[in-house]
Amino acid sequence: MYLELQYLHSFDSVDTQAFAGFQPKGEFYAPKAAFVNVGATATKSFKITEKWSVPVSVSFITNPDSKKVYFVAGVTLFSL
Repeated sequence: MYLELQYLHSFDSVDTQAFAGFQPKGEFYAPKAAFVNVGATATKSFKITEKWSVPVSVSFITNPDSKKVYFVAGVTLFSL
């Protein structure tokens, strides 16, 4: 089982998300009960033309149990 809390907030044109994921017993992400996913994401859309904008996101994610840190960046060129 995995439980996650999220908090969403917008600052002008930037959408932010803070999150914390907890594993109540040792399973896939850690050998024991632990916070295994803590981080934040910021997303902003950049207008390219009148009809097309490109969302760009950056995330800082950590697994406190394994002491690993990740920085992830993403660009959405189109969505269906």
